[in-house]
Amino acid sequence: MSDLQGKTPEEVWEMLGEKIEIDFSSQVEEHLHIDVVQIGLEGNGTCLILDSRPVIVVPRTDNWFRQVFAIAHEIGHIANDTTIKRDDEITVQERGANRFAADLLMPKGLIEGLFGKQIAAVRIAQFVWDRGISVAALANRISKFEYEIPNFLLEDDKTIATQKFLGEHLQEIGLTWEDVQRRASLSGAQRFPTHVLAALYEQVNRGKAPAGTYEWALGVKNTTVTEEESTLKHPESLSSYDVMELLEL
Repeated sequence: MSDLQGKTPEEVWEMLGEKIEIDFSSQVEEHLHIDVVQIGLEGNGTCLILDSRPVIVVPRTDNWFRQVFAIAHEIGHIANDTTIKRDDEITVQERGANRFAADLLMPKGLIEGLFGKQIAAVRIAQFVWDRGISVAALANRISKFEYEIPNFLLEDDKTIATQKFLGEHLQEIGLTWEDVQRRASLSGAQRFPTHVLAALYEQVNRGKAPAGTYEWALGVKNTTVTEEESTLKHPESLSSYDVMELLEL
């Protein structure tokens, strides 16, 4: 049973230190004790319970806000105790996880606070960056609480691209494009927790896992194995479930 089970979005926010850090995956591991894996993955993500420890698996993407929401969604499944899907309840479970993620990242009170004062683009830009969200997600949340979406969040009858909107206000909120690229590179990188990589490396050295598996997890060519060993298996053919089973966490 996870320490998160039964927690509210407000309680999880406190556990996170009341902020969303640029390296959200590491923050979740440190504060919530949930392993986070970032790989080339079809779909929006999944959550596994291995040896009583939650493991969130999400797609690599340079759109960090999608990854943040995907992780928050899976946190919602853990908190709601819906990591084991029931076919007759999937829709309800998914809606519950989405609602948890939205309440965690964009709570009603903060949205009301933003619109209880004079709306300024720079305040919204700061909010988008600080909460790790997209302009589109914020616009949906604004509409849910029956506020009018500000014109500066719209372009050609749709929401403006998040990166473009932030780019227009970077200096005002004390950021540079380097900050944006750092966030994008972190969310776009192949990532395994270091203890997971260590366990996998040990399995490879003991001959219990293909040498190519470690290369695939690390995301680079492992020079400690021979070329012949590297070609015995094709890492890209392994699913996240295959890798997790090899680890025997």
